Amino acid sequence: MRPLQKTVTALLFIIFVSVVFAGVSTAAMGVNEWYEKGNKHFTGKEYDKAIESYSKAIDMDKSYPAIFYNRGNAYFNLGKYQEFIKDYTRAIILDSKNPHAYVNRAAGYRMIGEVQKAIDDYTSAIALEESSDNYYNRGLIHFDAANFSEAVSDYTSAIKMDSKNIFAYNNRGIIHAMGGRFEDAASDFTKVIEMDDKNTQAYNNRGNTYLDRGKFKDATADYEKALKIDSDYEEAYYSLGRVKAMMGDTKGSCASIETALEKGFDDLNKLRTDASFDNIRDSTCFGKILGRL
Repeated sequence: MRPLQKTVTALLFIIFVSVVFAGVSTAAMGVNEWYEKGNKHFTGKEYDKAIESYSKAIDMDKSYPAIFYNRGNAYFNLGKYQEFIKDYTRAIILDSKNPHAYVNRAAGYRMIGEVQKAIDDYTSAIALEESSDNYYNRGLIHFDAANFSEAVSDYTSAIKMDSKNIFAYNNRGIIHAMGGRFEDAASDFTKVIEMDDKNTQAYNNRGNTYLDRGKFKDATADYEKALKIDSDYEEAYYSLGRVKAMMGDTKGSCASIETALEKGFDDLNKLRTDASFDNIRDSTCFGKILGRL
């Protein structure tokens, strides 16, 4: 089965950019003034100036984790991930019981490719605060690292804590499909559809699980449902081309492929090598399509 697209929640790896005013003593007015000045620059997205102000505060007193958090957030917004990690590490040393700090530092590790460290940080965050989001996000990192059994375990934990975690169902379904567990995959994609009956990707993904079990009518129905929702969804046109080819409908398959290409389908290597088209590979219409690519 061809790989299915992974859905990533928009909340993934979000940095806590809201300004942290708590934790700085009003007695140390010099520190507090520089800190609040840094917060104003941060709010105005003047990250270089924010860093300068936070650094002034840190030079005066290195005991406040909130200042390191916010300077780290400014570094992150500038793409300076090593500096971001250093500041979060210093903040964690000062305050090791803040689960959000581990979650955010994991984002920095992920950006520089330190996958295991990112996983370890999520493990620390989960030890402090079990949440569906923390399990889900650690599952995503396992997914990216091809630790699929660990990812499934995390998605399952996320679902146990929040039965409405649509992203966990979707991504667990993807892994099930990749491993040939098509019934389990279809069950997860059905859950996604029950929660979001306009989710074209879920229909397309479930259709693929039917296709790989030879359930051509069910697959076709799901692809057509996706296209009824979004008539420009190129993946569903491509999928229709696959199922029609496997059913021996050469003309219909070529027409669906043509539409997929018109709508923006651009994975040409997949089109050239997809075994689903073996039935029509020697046909005139398929040859013309490949000849233009």
